Amino acid sequence: MSVGYLGFVLLLWFPGVLHAHNETQNCTASSLSQGYVVPEQKTYLHEATLTYACDNGLKPAVEGWWATSKCQNGKWSPDPQCIDEKACVSLTIPNGNYDASTDGWYGDRDKIRVKCDEGYEHKDHDAAAQCSDGAWVSVPICERSTESCGDPPKKKHAVIIGKGYQEVFAASSKLQYKCEDGYTAEGADTKTIFCILGNWTEGPTCKVGTGGRHTTSAGSGVQPAGGDRIPDTGHGGATVGGTDGGDTTSAGSGRQPAGRAHNETQNCTASSLSQGYVVPEQKTYLHEATLTYACDNGLKPAVEGWWATSKCQNGKWSPDPQCIDEKACVSLTIPNGNYDASTDGWYGDRDKIRVKCDEGYEHKDHDATAQCSDGAWVSVPICERSTESCGDPPKKKHAVIIGKGYQEVFAASSKLQYKCEDGYTAEGADTKTIFCILGNWTEGPTCNRIPDTGHGGATVGGTGGGDTTSAGSGIQPAGREVGTGGGDTTSAGSGIQPAGRDRIPDTGHGGATVGGTGGGDTTSAGSGRQPAGRDANCGKHPSLLNGDVVEVSRTSLKYECNGFYTLEGPDIVTCQSNGKWTEPPSCKAAFCVIDPAQTRMANLKISQGLVYVKEGLNKYIPCRWPDSFRLVQCINGRISYTYCCSGNDHYYRSCPVEGWTENRSTVGSI
Repeated sequence: MSVGYLGFVLLLWFPGVLHAHNETQNCTASSLSQGYVVPEQKTYLHEATLTYACDNGLKPAVEGWWATSKCQNGKWSPDPQCIDEKACVSLTIPNGNYDASTDGWYGDRDKIRVKCDEGYEHKDHDAAAQCSDGAWVSVPICERSTESCGDPPKKKHAVIIGKGYQEVFAASSKLQYKCEDGYTAEGADTKTIFCILGNWTEGPTCKVGTGGRHTTSAGSGVQPAGGDRIPDTGHGGATVGGTDGGDTTSAGSGRQPAGRAHNETQNCTASSLSQGYVVPEQKTYLHEATLTYACDNGLKPAVEGWWATSKCQNGKWSPDPQCIDEKACVSLTIPNGNYDASTDGWYGDRDKIRVKCDEGYEHKDHDATAQCSDGAWVSVPICERSTESCGDPPKKKHAVIIGKGYQEVFAASSKLQYKCEDGYTAEGADTKTIFCILGNWTEGPTCNRIPDTGHGGATVGGTGGGDTTSAGSGIQPAGREVGTGGGDTTSAGSGIQPAGRDRIPDTGHGGATVGGTGGGDTTSAGSGRQPAGRDANCGKHPSLLNGDVVEVSRTSLKYECNGFYTLEGPDIVTCQSNGKWTEPPSCKAAFCVIDPAQTRMANLKISQGLVYVKEGLNKYIPCRWPDSFRLVQCINGRISYTYCCSGNDHYYRSCPVEGWTENRSTVGSI
């Protein structure tokens, strides 16, 4: 028997093997405690969605009083979870971040310490937000630092390499220019610039090189306007590799070994960019390679910034390098609004766009159009919340909203449909749908319990031994009176009991059994985690001077110091069996202070009062002369300071130290 025939026979024997690796898994019922799901089943198909809500005193661990979860190959995403209604879910900090909770939520009175992104700083030095009664208060604002920089200077025949466009660059940032092929910088020491006190140091001047073009570069046939270029030799690059019959490789082509045709990715040919230049300039680029480009005078890339990058993605450039008139405009973002996008991705000078506000929003002052003028958008419309829109729909006991996820704003005339949890029914079918009218929702349904017949619900599905799904009350949510008929019973043992409902006392064994005594599966629903934010028996939290409690659990506290202080001692304080907290840590000053009225450093140009320098960090202080700074460092409470030197001298570390403070720095000591 031939090998091929044997393989054919094996395929006939095991037809299911072919598809085993592509099979998706269904999901079992969610282990949600202290809440209810719609629809309630034993098994859910892959990609099926359920909706859930929580008992009184609780809420989902996401925005809104109802939430959805999707079955993704055997797992629920996100995992349905009910938390204390006084807890808080994650929040977004523009231009800032914080250490995310592993649970995805935060207990009442928990604090988070916000770190601003590079180039931004805390407004009014406020760095902590606190969860209070289910909402965040005192949320820090990260605003642009006065010492940060904007766009680096545009240099003819040069691009910025290794860094894409961004609106803000942090103080002390450094950027590297690279001249286009055929040009060189006047001096290597001017190829790098850095940001000092809100200004960039001087960049390079790229002039025609003296050694001819790089032999690995491919001539594009398009010469930038306004500059002498070294004549193209027409050879398009040097050949790299042996001449003895082996494979030869063109510079940048990255030829792939034979035998992998079905997995090969395609390289990219040189971009067809006209009226601009690319770095590096090659005939061929490997898959995933990145090039940087800029445009000739009077032009700019069709994206934000005067330089841009493009990536080779399987034979195509993304985005396609393109130079447009510098008076044209690129696309803009309209919060809570949209418009018909240009097929080119950009708009000409004096072009107009008509903005459509999202549902529930309207144009402020009835302004609906924006115009491109001299490279920038003017009269940009603002979409604000409509006075006739609605917020959260009313929460109804034993019901969820179906077919619509949570959103902050619902447009006028919106309609939403409620569905009662299994075992409950609405008083009237005509009250299951509500409408948003003039900013208010109409009355929603009341879900009442269906009298239990004692039969545990009708069985739906096959009789051949597979999973069956109960229609109605076969699986009853935990904590409710149910009949004694056969069917699945659910056990819930929770440390948090919903208010306003009689519950069977917790037995201490991980859950009291609730439901019928007939045959069927019994499921235990664990102990139900307590949200953070409750003290055990140790009373008030110990206070910490120049610090805060940032995490609270039933038996412990976690402390952090303010930005200019360091923690001494353990950051975790625990509640002991004697009813007392363990010794809290302390916050030690970790900064130096410069008082311009008393410092020994001469020729400083300080417009504000005291200058604070964090321990271990550097700070540039301007001197009275242009492009002249002192570099100060706070080390073990003392300040080291240099002479007044230029930015380039500081960058290349050629500015000598002038002196040190004599003692630990306090106000007026230096």
